[in-house]
Amino acid sequence: MIAGAGELIVDCFQEGRELRREAGGAPFNALSGAALLGSEASFYGAVGGDVNGRFMRESIARIPFRRTFVDVLPDRLTTYTEVLVKEGERSFLFHNERGADHVLSFDHFRNVLEEGTRLVHLGSLFLPFPEGKRFLEETVRYVRAREGVLLSFDVNYRPGIHPEGEGMREMFLPICHEADLLKLTEEELFLLTGEKDFEKGLRALARPGQLLALTLGKDGSMACLDGKILKIPSPKALVPVDTTGAGDAFMAYLLHAFGERNPEELGEGEMRDVFLRANACGALATQARGALSSFPRKEEIEEFLS
Repeated sequence: MIAGAGELIVDCFQEGRELRREAGGAPFNALSGAALLGSEASFYGAVGGDVNGRFMRESIARIPFRRTFVDVLPDRLTTYTEVLVKEGERSFLFHNERGADHVLSFDHFRNVLEEGTRLVHLGSLFLPFPEGKRFLEETVRYVRAREGVLLSFDVNYRPGIHPEGEGMREMFLPICHEADLLKLTEEELFLLTGEKDFEKGLRALARPGQLLALTLGKDGSMACLDGKILKIPSPKALVPVDTTGAGDAFMAYLLHAFGERNPEELGEGEMRDVFLRANACGALATQARGALSSFPRKEEIEEFLS
């Protein structure tokens, strides 16, 4: 079983004169994708007592989660983004004034943590805030006190929310070292290590027993475990419609794959197969606007790979 926590965000797309809203937030997207793939997944997050908060709660109710717990904070607003898409690539303008998404309580997270939970996944947008820092510290203590439970973390660096330069490294490196499963992009690898050579960067960042998953966009991904590095290309080249949620879809398949299995138990062929399917999830998620609305189902993944 998988349990996750982190930001719940409304992604807003301007389509002509119409504004379309999509449920979002990297950890929510990833856990939702894992649930849609058939994993027993649970999620905890917080929203404001506003229209966007109601929209997010209605969206969560449509996902086949095992358990959910959502704090509704009347004095806060639900964070939303303006998603700007140009030639398939997206950028985000965040509106998180008085945002609810980082005001998380570990006591409330306990409502979705069960004895059978094998993997705990966290987002990163709460890191700059005191409430988020406390939540992270308590979650790490919880995981480390339980044998066989793995910690997963998605760097998901966002300028304007996270600090730059040395401040960024000081904020992210402790949790990057704690995570048993760590996902990051090539830009994030460079920011954390200063290495433009992917293999050198991965080896510099990794600790023993930790699986690093590096996404490379249309070029696929790389896996690094105990000094062994695999490069797994994307199955096919696709012209993106919207890359929003592509990394989250990739993460969703990894959560689905490792919710019941420790990465160290997999041979090279099995690891390549997991990353190939994660690549396929990420590629297929670029074929429609939004994150969850474009998430592929199992049969689509298999058809794509065939």
